[in-house]
Amino acid sequence: MKSGHPSGDRRIAFVISDVDGTLVTSDKSLTPRSRDAVRRLDAAGIGFTIASARPPMGLTSLIAELGLRHPIGAFNGGTLLDPDGTIIAEHFIPEDTAREAVRLFGGVRPAVWVFARGQWHLRDPHGAYPHLERRTLQAEAPG
Repeated sequence: MKSGHPSGDRRIAFVISDVDGTLVTSDKSLTPRSRDAVRRLDAAGIGFTIASARPPMGLTSLIAELGLRHPIGAFNGGTLLDPDGTIIAEHFIPEDTAREAVRLFGGVRPAVWVFARGQWHLRDPHGAYPHLERRTLQAEAPG
């Protein structure tokens, strides 16, 4: 039996959006149009959340601005958290593997950043890119 919905029995129940390059502009701002789209989804009874490569600390302001009520994916889904910041699940790179990767990168001197236990650690806080990440995350690495 067909429903009265134009797509038959199929209906969009939930939307998950990427953040950078999708939901926010290149200057990392959330536009009124994006805020309105999220409000319209909510008014239509369609759930909404975000998933991002950002760490949890870099999603806090978006969670608040959008009034998110469903779990959020940080670190490309490696960490799932509730809107209040409570961690639901985390998947870590083993410490010895992470240390070995940093050691191997040491020979070519790339910018090495590590997010661990809710902190952002930088090898060179004055390097070429940390200022961009500070703007994105709206956070500082411990000095």
